[in-house]
Amino acid sequence: MSKIKDVIQYSQKLSVLFVEDEEDVRRASRGLLLNFFDLIDVSVNGQDGLDKYQEYYQENQIHYDLIITDINMPKMNGRDMIKEIKSINPSQAIIVVSAYHDSNDLIDLIQIGITDFILKPMRSAQLVQVLHTICKTIFLEKEKANKDAEISILKERMEMALMASNDGVWDWNLSENKMHLSTRAKEILEIDDDTFSLSPTILLKHIHPTDYTRSTNKIREHIAEKTEFYEDSYRIKSNNGNFKWILSRGKIYINNATKVKRMIGTFTDITQQKVLALKMIQQSQIIEQIYDSVITTDLTGIIQSCNYGSEQLLGYSAEEMIGKHINMLYLEEDHSSLEEYIEYLKEEGTCYTDICLVKKNQTLIKANLSLSILRDEEDNSIGIISYSQDISKRKKVEELLKNVYEESAYKANHDELTGLPNRLLFNDRLTHTLEKAKRYKNTVALLFIDIDHYKKINDTYGHDMGAKVLQVFAERLQNSLRKIDTVARLGGDKFTIILDNIKQKEDISRLAQMILTSVQEPMLIENETFNLTCSIGISMYPNDSKKPQEILSHADSAMYQAKESGRNKIMFYNNSNVEKNDG
Repeated sequence: MSKIKDVIQYSQKLSVLFVEDEEDVRRASRGLLLNFFDLIDVSVNGQDGLDKYQEYYQENQIHYDLIITDINMPKMNGRDMIKEIKSINPSQAIIVVSAYHDSNDLIDLIQIGITDFILKPMRSAQLVQVLHTICKTIFLEKEKANKDAEISILKERMEMALMASNDGVWDWNLSENKMHLSTRAKEILEIDDDTFSLSPTILLKHIHPTDYTRSTNKIREHIAEKTEFYEDSYRIKSNNGNFKWILSRGKIYINNATKVKRMIGTFTDITQQKVLALKMIQQSQIIEQIYDSVITTDLTGIIQSCNYGSEQLLGYSAEEMIGKHINMLYLEEDHSSLEEYIEYLKEEGTCYTDICLVKKNQTLIKANLSLSILRDEEDNSIGIISYSQDISKRKKVEELLKNVYEESAYKANHDELTGLPNRLLFNDRLTHTLEKAKRYKNTVALLFIDIDHYKKINDTYGHDMGAKVLQVFAERLQNSLRKIDTVARLGGDKFTIILDNIKQKEDISRLAQMILTSVQEPMLIENETFNLTCSIGISMYPNDSKKPQEILSHADSAMYQAKESGRNKIMFYNNSNVEKNDG
């Protein structure tokens, strides 16, 4: 706020001519300027501004204190208007407001005699910064006519005019071989003294040896007036010993009054741009050398470029691929899918998938395909980048791991002896079956089966023979069931069967009787004949319970009731009977 007050202190009584051809900009800028000036006359182009400038002098016998003008305008541009005004009043204070800040144009304007430069759009903070010194200078000139103050502030304003473009200013007095560097120029070169002001030759000696001859020759050519402008980029060693990339521009200027020959120009730090360019070159080399395939096409799929990895992976030379449609690298049955991927890519920006590549010798390669949009500097889509990586070995490993996983999962859920679902898988299927029955209002039956006198077989013939009996028993159970039913071994000689979607209770009895009959058939194992029977207990959903564990418990109870009733029987769960038997 103190700075704004200072500006108003010096600016309020100054007369201003504001020249701008765009109505919206003119209206907005005038409103901003009225915060600082009481008197503002407005012109709509360079010719109108020049006419108003002359009329004001004729009416008041004094010139405007300050002119604020655009450059690009119809009828007469700002540069021509400034030249005309400077021919009338060489000391006229002028601020240029423009969206253009080319260093050469700015140097030309400085030579014409502008006081300062502001980038469009005009903002309050920037305006305050510029007006703070200019208005004070005008005020001092009017009060004291202090020429030294005018020169000092002019240099300050020239430097600030270039701050927006982040450039530093250098002024080389060739007659005295002395150089003045702006604050920003010293920041770019990372120096904090006037070493180079004493001898510009020292500055030149800091140029990288590789760049020195070329750079100094360009300077000599311009000093000899063989070139219109001086421009060069080179590496220069800063005070900390590091080399920085500098873009230097300049132009010879001869003061007609003093005959002093000067070269005025700018420094631009382009280190980051150079580093980025080098990085892009390195990335290009990496892409060229990697074994993976990187191919670019236009938006219609015509191959524009390919890296060395593409040639190695696919067996084609670059000449054989460039100019052809990328479909040549894919199976015919994948062409329609590829078109879908490209449409998806255009909407989403990226696309990833697995696909088969076809080598020149017609060998197939399983590959991971990554598609991305290739864009120009204006972000327009101009092509497609296709990155393919051979994943054949990885796919083989994945298939092996998948088989191992599936085998492990199978073993975790199945009985090792019979191959039937074990208790873990049985519980999962029972829960799932009851949930489905609840949703569709179905009836489910659970059969709990135990082999009668199985312990005697183990005791008489041994556990190996007992295991073989269990295997045959399990096979007979499976052969007695529908495909939708589940038979499981819970352990020992205990088995369960889940009957889904039962229509009538008689169907359950009929199936259970088939199991008894099948089991009773003589079983010949290693010249030994076994005549087995079994006991079956049955519980039903939803009549007996709606909970999986209760259904299992009720079927188990019914099975023991069948055994107590003489074995080789079928017993449905009955709550009153079970309670009676338990008692």
